[in-house]
Amino acid sequence: MDRTTKEIPKPVAPPHVDIPDDWKEKKISSYKKKSKEKPEFSPLPKETLLYNRYTIIDVIHTDCYGSIYKAIDSKARDKATEIRAIKEIQYSLSECGCVSRMEEVMDMIKKISSFLQDIDYPGLVKIYDYFYDINEEKGARFFIVMEFIEGKTLEEVLQSYAKDKKSLSPKKMFQAIINICDTLFYLHNRKPFPIAFVDLKPSNIIISRDEKMKFINYGMGRIIINQSDFSYEYRGSLGYSAPEQKGVDFTNIKADIFAFGSVFYYLLTGINPEDNPYEFKSIKDTKPFISDKVEKFIFKCVSIHPEERPDIEKIRDTIRSFDFFELDTSTEDSKPLEDKKEIATKKRKEPLDKVSKKKAVEKSGGMSGTLIAVITAVIVIIIFILLKIFKIF
Repeated sequence: MDRTTKEIPKPVAPPHVDIPDDWKEKKISSYKKKSKEKPEFSPLPKETLLYNRYTIIDVIHTDCYGSIYKAIDSKARDKATEIRAIKEIQYSLSECGCVSRMEEVMDMIKKISSFLQDIDYPGLVKIYDYFYDINEEKGARFFIVMEFIEGKTLEEVLQSYAKDKKSLSPKKMFQAIINICDTLFYLHNRKPFPIAFVDLKPSNIIISRDEKMKFINYGMGRIIINQSDFSYEYRGSLGYSAPEQKGVDFTNIKADIFAFGSVFYYLLTGINPEDNPYEFKSIKDTKPFISDKVEKFIFKCVSIHPEERPDIEKIRDTIRSFDFFELDTSTEDSKPLEDKKEIATKKRKEPLDKVSKKKAVEKSGGMSGTLIAVITAVIVIIIFILLKIFKIF
């Protein structure tokens, strides 16, 4: 396996095109068609040995592109690091046209994987290895070996809260949004060019048992095979992918901003964008205590036109200016809420009031003490003078 080259095709942004009025209907229709597709190969069975190194112990997930496996790395340094996640990307022979074309596709993905392998950031699942297998009669499978994280996805956490008819506390929500924002900031500022997550959604964000949040499935778009060239396939998920996100490469960072706004909207409202794609109704209709500033910010992120969306630097600054109380997701039915907000407001003011009163008391007390001392001194002096006059001493 050639690991000497780190060069990947220079990304070229797609030309600006006007977004058609019926973009929403077309996007929804394309996803319905896509969801019916099945992968060319069935999932590999347990105990399968890959690359003479990785033994499959479980199938985590399967979709139309392939499967994700849990495996044991026989060359791991110790038991604590032997478990790996392996992502599979499949191509059929009919899709590629011929074996030589299929090999070109594998080489392209290998170069991209080599580039992503150099990325090391706490908010991203680490990529360790990659390899592929070609079946000249059926197609090819490309495998990416990644860090395995034991935990729950953000989607699973949100569904659990919804089941109990609860929502994330402002503190947890703020922490989640900050973590997502910081990781996007890292990706969008990579050199020599930025990397877009491309498929940002709660199910692609995992929260480990020690509550660390990491992106999974980043940067690995499936490559479309055209007659003359390769291009990156339409990526993203229904409700999160931007209106213009079609046939673009993974440097379309403004598409990430749209997805970020969709995730934020989901966190606040509890409405899954995949169930109600691109229906971003007023947040304050159901969550009246969310601030106007927060609502306007989210709608700016999910603007139809990418040039109207803020960049990640602006987003990071704006989020850090939010107050916990601006993210209050309580409803009108929660009568104690107003009392809580009044109490909270009083608590924030109370220390200042107490300090002011304390200082006032200390100041008045100090002034009284000084006046008494002066009067006492004057009385003593007067008595001493009188005694002298009358020659008592």
